[in-house]
Amino acid sequence: MVERLASKAGIVLMNAPRIHRALDRMACEILEDVPSAENLAVLGIDIRGYNLAVCLCDALKKHSGGTIKCIRLAVRGGSDHNDETDQLTGSHENLILVDDVLFSGTVMLKAMRRIMDLAVPADLQIAVLVDRGHRRFPITARYTGINSPTKLDEHVAVKFNPEGLLESVILTKS
Repeated sequence: MVERLASKAGIVLMNAPRIHRALDRMACEILEDVPSAENLAVLGIDIRGYNLAVCLCDALKKHSGGTIKCIRLAVRGGSDHNDETDQLTGSHENLILVDDVLFSGTVMLKAMRRIMDLAVPADLQIAVLVDRGHRRFPITARYTGINSPTKLDEHVAVKFNPEGLLESVILTKS
């Protein structure tokens, strides 16, 4: 059950401590599933997905003791992608594709297409902080911080502070 706290900006679905507990849980689940953290790369969809991926990488490093590649993936815009996908080394890696909110699946589908244009991963899984439903494509996140079914006229925003640290997840009416 989602604990919703009212605020002036909307309803707080997750506060900072709860977000960090969710990221720790997601990191442990990922490490249980991958054969080796050494062959793991986390790709964050630019911009908020990448900020979340950095936080998830920190949690993965804390629990594995190893180094985890954290890569920025640009999927919006034209053909001039401003990302770090040159760090993908080929088909042997286990990839975790990260975004802040999973909604229709359109952005996630574009990201998967971009990845498949660059490399053939050994495994590709999706991690999101918030899954709000309303899919248009058959895309499912394997690792989820919170499932929060919403109405179509609602908006879920993941808030970061200026240093890129997670602050809260807010639900508002559009």
